[in-house]
Amino acid sequence: MRNPKLGENRSFLNYKKKKKKKKKKKKKKKKKKKKKKKPSSVTLSIYSTI
Repeated sequence: MRNPKLGENRSFLNYKKKKKKKKKKKKKKKKKKKKKKKPSSVTLSIYSTI
């Protein structure tokens, strides 16, 4: 933490990672909507068996 160069590098890497993660999250949200339909059908089948 004392080394200012290390801190700058870390914040820069974190900033780069956050930018990349934001783009991936948008794509994941679209996939999650499709995945959400499957668990609901699974829960429905579980409810019907009970």
